Amino acid sequence: MDDDRAAKALFDAGPFVHPQGHVPSWEMQPEAIKEAFRRMVRSAHAQAFTMGKFRNFPENSIDTLKRCTELLCAEEFEITGDRRGGASGSYPVKVEGRTGWVKPANTDAANAGTAAHEKIVADLAYALGFPVAPAMLTRGTKDKKFSGNPVPLPTVAVISFDVLSQPKAWAGISANLTDKHKAALAPQLSALLALNCWVDDHDHAWNEGNALFEINDDGTAQAVFFDYAWSLSHQWKPPADPPDRGWKGRNGPYTLTENAHIIAAVEQIEQLAVKELEYTISRIPPDCLPADVGKALIAALVERRKMLRSLLNLTGAP
Repeated sequence: MDDDRAAKALFDAGPFVHPQGHVPSWEMQPEAIKEAFRRMVRSAHAQAFTMGKFRNFPENSIDTLKRCTELLCAEEFEITGDRRGGASGSYPVKVEGRTGWVKPANTDAANAGTAAHEKIVADLAYALGFPVAPAMLTRGTKDKKFSGNPVPLPTVAVISFDVLSQPKAWAGISANLTDKHKAALAPQLSALLALNCWVDDHDHAWNEGNALFEINDDGTAQAVFFDYAWSLSHQWKPPADPPDRGWKGRNGPYTLTENAHIIAAVEQIEQLAVKELEYTISRIPPDCLPADVGKALIAALVERRKMLRSLLNLTGAP
């Protein structure tokens, strides 16, 4: 496959921001964006996109997400239940048999960055090949009515879907893990630990409501994390350092992490191109992430990469 075809395939496969409330096609993209994807294809870490080292999600997950966004923007979307709890809140949805959430349901100032945080972390994880559920932004949702009832979503909302076929919480699988399951989950959870430390996520250590797992009889297993509202600029105010989260501890599923896998994940984060990081954050609409906050986050994330080994107690680790 030549670079242009591969770049188009990469673009079509990924969950990308839709600032105008519709799903853009490859043909609609400016040449600068197309060239950025060609560079990704040629880059050393392109395998993380195309092979999905830690991601074994069903093939129709992204298509479902895009279809969901189209329906939401067309005011044909149906909320399937009452508002769910949590700081930012969400509404459950279902498309083609797959459960998902649209958020934030709380539109106060404290949740202004929710959609941006979810989208940025999902896309960084996508770039790195780490198992975070895809997320998509949609515009024009404010004061729309779903099933005849007004739902107070913000101007820019985020949709995230459960991407596993038979998802279970950690409590539902932890007692039944075989050595093969543990070996399969170790690199995935190690990558997520490194990612969460990098983006200052403080809602997965340990909140079992924000992670799902699937284990199979053949010993394969898959983890997926979601809900990154409490990350990035939620409490972190660059250029100041984020609060100390005690990343050296290993609780819940993190007990399966291994230093060698964490180091490998940190190396991937360290090697992520700065231009790609800039692109991921700078394309977020300014009404859900002010441009000055985005610029400060870019600089802070570049610097924080240098601290991950120390924060995760990996200095001199085998």
